[in-house]
Amino acid sequence: MGYTGFDDTNAIWATADCDGDALTNGEEILLGTEPYEADSDGDGINDGQEVDDNTNALDECDSIGGTPSAGSDCDSDGLTYEVELDLGTDPNNPDTDGDTINDGQEVNDQTDPLNGCDSEGGTAPGNAICDIEIGNSIISADNDGINDFFNISNIEAFPDNTVQIFNRWGVKVFETTGYDNNANVFRGISDGRATLSQGEQLPAGVYFYTIQYTNNDNRVISKSGYLYINR
Repeated sequence: MGYTGFDDTNAIWATADCDGDALTNGEEILLGTEPYEADSDGDGINDGQEVDDNTNALDECDSIGGTPSAGSDCDSDGLTYEVELDLGTDPNNPDTDGDTINDGQEVNDQTDPLNGCDSEGGTAPGNAICDIEIGNSIISADNDGINDFFNISNIEAFPDNTVQIFNRWGVKVFETTGYDNNANVFRGISDGRATLSQGEQLPAGVYFYTIQYTNNDNRVISKSGYLYINR
């Protein structure tokens, strides 16, 4: 029930608190809130508490611990509060994954508003690991701390991976899963799964690698190229 004014000579009514929200009727008229409705904006937080919290008792999107209505769009990204809850996006942040494309546009583009690496025309946030990179194409294998192993940058972020190395005749000389740039790496040594003995140093020359991994979108990606062992 709305109330637009009152007889200011009626001091009793002005000092009363008809809706029990800890604001007098007179205070509510001055604020523009409803003197007969404890929660004017319907966000679950009563008007008196919003005044104490220094939030806007007339804005369902401005509260501490409140809940806006299902059809609200508090971050103006084109998605309702209810839809954002279903998607898992942040109803108070128009760009949940920080890729510069707002959530509503990502839904229209059929990209993932929760994945900073998946957008049309966006820019992944600085902390996002979107893909692997080949760190070096030469293995020196001299234990000097430089190019001692085949470095596949960011591969540890994609643990579901398989790395294979072949010699120039197409013979597989190395294969592993869960390559991690740490304990599980290729150092120019055969793993014994081909005709070479396990632990045998491979001769200098050109080798061919294949890398297969599952990315952040659960798609299987394959990359390949050449690697040189220098001794």
